[in-house]
Amino acid sequence: MLRARLSVFAGGFDADAAEYVCAGAGIDPDELPGLLGGLLARSVLLRERSPHGARFRLPDADRADGRRRLRAAGEERRLRRRHRDWYLGVATWGEVEWFGPRQAETAERTALVHADLRAALEFCLTEPGEQRTALLLAGTLWFYWAGCGHPGEGRRWLERALALDPEPTEARAKALWAAGWTATLQGDLTAAGPVLEECRRQALATGDDRALARAVHRQGDAALAGDRPARAAELFEEALRHYRAVGELDSNVLRAMVGLGTAQLRRGDREGGELRLGRARELCEQYGEQWAYAYGLHALAYARWLDGAIRPARTLARESVRLHRRFNDRAGIVPALDLLARLEGGPLPPGNS
Repeated sequence: MLRARLSVFAGGFDADAAEYVCAGAGIDPDELPGLLGGLLARSVLLRERSPHGARFRLPDADRADGRRRLRAAGEERRLRRRHRDWYLGVATWGEVEWFGPRQAETAERTALVHADLRAALEFCLTEPGEQRTALLLAGTLWFYWAGCGHPGEGRRWLERALALDPEPTEARAKALWAAGWTATLQGDLTAAGPVLEECRRQALATGDDRALARAVHRQGDAALAGDRPARAAELFEEALRHYRAVGELDSNVLRAMVGLGTAQLRRGDREGGELRLGRARELCEQYGEQWAYAYGLHALAYARWLDGAIRPARTLARESVRLHRRFNDRAGIVPALDLLARLEGGPLPPGNS
């Protein structure tokens, strides 16, 4: 019975996930450790090494056979719904822990369950009545799509979910700004603009002030990516006002501060830009935030480059690259490496030639 139920997992899983998803209806939770041990002893279940504790996996053939048994027993839908609930919880907790000293660990843990997050999303998108949960799950994973190198995949899940549930809900607003942001990260500003504007309009119409802050913030990102630093600065300043109004302080807020500082540097306001970037750096260090910190270091390296201070700029840029690599954030790695290449002998910055 347990072997068939474990087949609902698409990848590796730990004992807590197995208990939540598989216990009950004939399997006592207290019996589960012994049952898992029995499957391990018979090599039906494989143990995987992980820095985050013991994990298990069914061989592919056993997984396929188990799923056939689940369907025959009429249990597949119930198990897949419990599986979905567990991974919605994983995503929700990951979003919470993304801001703080366990950020890198959160990225690693989320990567470990990537296959099961996909399975949970696919269930929501194909099971009648689950479309709103698909919006919620895909939107809650914004930190993984945008921060850990998966903007293309995230955008596809988000767009599928948005197409199935057009009601102006909080979940839809979250998915809209996340979809607009992932499009921006892919360089598709033509697609990002209408999506972010829809989010802004919906947020205004429904009084969703947090979504309004996010939408305006991501419009600032799009303006900066489109080489419109003056407009970007206006949007970042507006977003930060909205964030303050709702009492928000998280990685998004710090990224908005970094975005504003970067926009100010690009439009020639070095004093204002460095002041904003310095404050963002202080907050990142205070809260143990590293992802936004990496972007801030890149912007500060750019400021040092503008000043002609090559050695300090190199130090900052190298640390930015190191942190971006820790998260596999290619949207941050590429520009940081480009700046580092310039610092290693490329052309001088504007005004220093």
